[in-house]
Amino acid sequence: FLPIARHGDAVDHEALFRTPQRTAIAGVAGLAGVRYAAPADAGAHAAAVTDGLAAPGVTVVHVRVDAEANLAQHRAVTAAVAAALPA
Repeated sequence: FLPIARHGDAVDHEALFRTPQRTAIAGVAGLAGVRYAAPADAGAHAAAVTDGLAAPGVTVVHVRVDAEANLAQHRAVTAAVAAALPA
């Protein structure tokens, strides 16, 4: 969503902005002695957050997203809001 996206392939967005993780987050959580959840869908996400808030200590809720789908959805919602506003 950053303005630098206008520069297209001249910028390595994956390395500089999306910060891909090559570390096993579950392993790091385990080493730190904290709970870990990797919900597969929205219902599981809500349950993981609810469970994490109810438990003492720290819970890592690891949510994977599709960056391209997220951008497309953001643009669609932005366009719908703009179309709904009076000119």
